[in-house]
Amino acid sequence: MFTGDVSVIDIGSNTVHQVIHTVTAQSLLIKHHDRRVHRLLRFTSLPYYIEDSEIVSLIQHLSEILSCSGDIPHIAIGTAALREAENSSEVCTRVINNTGLSIRILSSSAEAAYTYSAVQFLHKIPDAKLAVLDIGGGSSEIIIGNGINYTNCISLPLGTVRLTQAFFDEEPLNPASFAKAAQVISSVLLNSPLQKSDFEFAVCYGTSGIFRHLVNILNNPNDIITQADLINIFNHLQQSGTRSAIADKFSVDLSTAEILPAGVLILLVISEIYNIDSYIFSRFGLREGITLDWLRNS
Repeated sequence: MFTGDVSVIDIGSNTVHQVIHTVTAQSLLIKHHDRRVHRLLRFTSLPYYIEDSEIVSLIQHLSEILSCSGDIPHIAIGTAALREAENSSEVCTRVINNTGLSIRILSSSAEAAYTYSAVQFLHKIPDAKLAVLDIGGGSSEIIIGNGINYTNCISLPLGTVRLTQAFFDEEPLNPASFAKAAQVISSVLLNSPLQKSDFEFAVCYGTSGIFRHLVNILNNPNDIITQADLINIFNHLQQSGTRSAIADKFSVDLSTAEILPAGVLILLVISEIYNIDSYIFSRFGLREGITLDWLRNS
């Protein structure tokens, strides 16, 4: 069995993450986590293209990651931005030619499966009904399962960056934009195959950055985010007006403040439509699922 360090590089719509996992015979530990905001894609007009400047910046960042990480295995994955960009093959070709790093673009179903397996691995819930939410920059994956097996996964075009660019891109923030964004989120959800019964008696986990930000804002040692918490934060966001005011109010950086209104609104509308009282933040998600799969197949 492999033991040692493994690097997962996750190229998303909003951020490039590198997580280094230390693998032992008994455990999988997060040794290092680095994130850098890139905003690879503008979701405001079709067709979607990743601009040359962003490709150059991405290549430079990936080169820095590889030079600083040492001689360990690296697994690079792409999600919604690379799935949807018309020039994703060009991006992958330029990255491998300049860095030697091969990017695997995940389907939404693969992304969901890896995420679910990681949550199940960490929390070890053998027979409970689970709902796992992964709110990304370009899309949201919602996975329903029983115990170790997931039974349904839905990928929705509800990402924090996608909605920020559509509704919260100008300052001061317009209160009417919150209502318009909520209508779009509701419409997408109500036209999806998801039903209230999917969430009945389910333990709901959230795995992505927006959940991490909210747990830090709430300073909750139990990693629980309630619907009441979301309503309270949402009310403050509506009154804040600017990203700098949001950053000051919640002690977050400006890049987090930029996507916070969209992220909170997505979770709040999901909670209200499907009667979800609370979420548990899972510190394992997609990147841990990738490492676990690599270990099984290595």
